[in-house]
Amino acid sequence: MEGVARFENKNVPIGTQWLVDKVFDALMLDDCLDGTKRVQGPSMAAIIRCLVAYGMQSNGLSVLELSEIENDRGLREFYGLPREADTNQIYRAIKRLGRKRHEVMRHILRVLRNRYRIPMDCLFVDWSTSYIDGKATLNIKFGHSKDHRPDRPQVAYGIALDKATGIPLGLTVRRGNINDNPHFRTMFGLLRGFLPKGAEFVFDAGANGKINKTMLNDNGFHFLTRVNINASDMQYLELNRPGWLYLLDGTFAFRFQGNLGYDKTLYYSEKRREETFQNYRRKAEHDYDEMMEIMKSQTEGKGLRKKYRNSNYYVDTTLQVKPEFEGMAREDAILAAVESRKTGTEGYFILISNMKLNEQKTLDLYRERHKSEDGFKDLKSGLRIRPLRSKNWYALTGRIMLAYLGLLVLYFTKFMTPSIRNHTAETLINRLREFSLTVLYEDGSEKGRFYCNSNPIVDAIDESFQGISLCKRKYSIDK
Repeated sequence: MEGVARFENKNVPIGTQWLVDKVFDALMLDDCLDGTKRVQGPSMAAIIRCLVAYGMQSNGLSVLELSEIENDRGLREFYGLPREADTNQIYRAIKRLGRKRHEVMRHILRVLRNRYRIPMDCLFVDWSTSYIDGKATLNIKFGHSKDHRPDRPQVAYGIALDKATGIPLGLTVRRGNINDNPHFRTMFGLLRGFLPKGAEFVFDAGANGKINKTMLNDNGFHFLTRVNINASDMQYLELNRPGWLYLLDGTFAFRFQGNLGYDKTLYYSEKRREETFQNYRRKAEHDYDEMMEIMKSQTEGKGLRKKYRNSNYYVDTTLQVKPEFEGMAREDAILAAVESRKTGTEGYFILISNMKLNEQKTLDLYRERHKSEDGFKDLKSGLRIRPLRSKNWYALTGRIMLAYLGLLVLYFTKFMTPSIRNHTAETLINRLREFSLTVLYEDGSEKGRFYCNSNPIVDAIDESFQGISLCKRKYSIDK
């Protein structure tokens, strides 16, 4: 009776688990996940369902925090965690998910294409990094940090979002010092067998390269990407030159043919020019304040922060202020730094494509790339994919895969439920957290279960998945 007494009037937020169950069933993920392990042991699918739901509920996953569930029989039941699953088995499930991530991804792609007719005819592809709380290893490397943490080793990962539905179709994870150009080929290898001929890839300048463009063109795919302005392009940077078009939003466009025969479109935006100079100033202000911090450390005889030091044992790091800035007032120093960064290309950018789109449609399609940036924002903030903590490569990739599955659950739900498509992932998670289950006990016996705190978003999702509406059975807790 002592064990039962703990559960009296137990109230648990079950919205995320409720939604994960619906989406995993819709995507038929259980058989796929259980098929990645041997017959013995607890269900792989049940553990992954629990981890994804708990990660969404707690704004990120830490296996150490799962002790709350592991040590409570009632919570185990609510989250569907098998009784025999202990911490070691949970860790093994995460590593197995990382090891089998491509197999799981291919299953998801097949179901989305064959069962839900996701078009997959235009993809927004982008890459980011997440830093690691730990030491560098074979795959955990120091590199260009998109998290603005150059002092920490990291891993790189990419996501491909379907333009029509916003569903994340692909996830790739690579070592931390790889750039976007070779990483693109990993993503292409994962997706190419599932895409229709003529599918379009839209990506940023980081993945632009002759190899990638030729690979796409030779395999019958289209691309649109941004390229850096080179010396041969400088001749077109005069707005008075004949051939410039004025677009609807005030942007100017000039089309010409590049060296490889692809159409290049040069754009000029006054708004972009102003934003560029604002970025120059923000960077100058940050650098000035950082300089003052370094000078203060040196004056007081303190050691430099790790981010300013070289980790090479044989190299000594020494820093000094440039002579021309010594004694200069802050505002004067910032203006001088901004002036020194001017290139004459501010406000200009070039898009290159093998598609036959006019200047306005080319620009509009490229601007829709922000959807992929929203996906990364949801991963890093809404599902808290950073920082990561592990030295084991498969544990890291499994952890990222769990966050991806959480993102898939949210975006697939938005696809299935048109009325909530304009809601952010953060809003959806907050509304799901409100939905809860209360189990009433009297004299050690369960008297009833009551679903409460429903809301219009939960009702709409329930209706879209054509399930039994739990919301119709909600009662006041006071009763």
